[in-house]
Amino acid sequence: MAQPRAAPRDLTRQIFLPLIANNACADIPGETYHALAPNPPPTDRPAEQHADLNLALRGYAPTNGALGLVDYSGG
Repeated sequence: MAQPRAAPRDLTRQIFLPLIANNACADIPGETYHALAPNPPPTDRPAEQHADLNLALRGYAPTNGALGLVDYSGG
């Protein structure tokens, strides 16, 4: 079975991208808004045995192949 690999921690370069945002929708006067806390659906087995949560159970494994988009010109 595939073992999860830790993310590399030796990254030294930081890039800061500018952010431009426009508030397209103003609040409605007199209305109040609240946050909703999503509850995850119940599970019938532990995460280690759940194929939706543990991708190693599906056969996914680390690869040395191309880790980007590949264009096969399939038309």
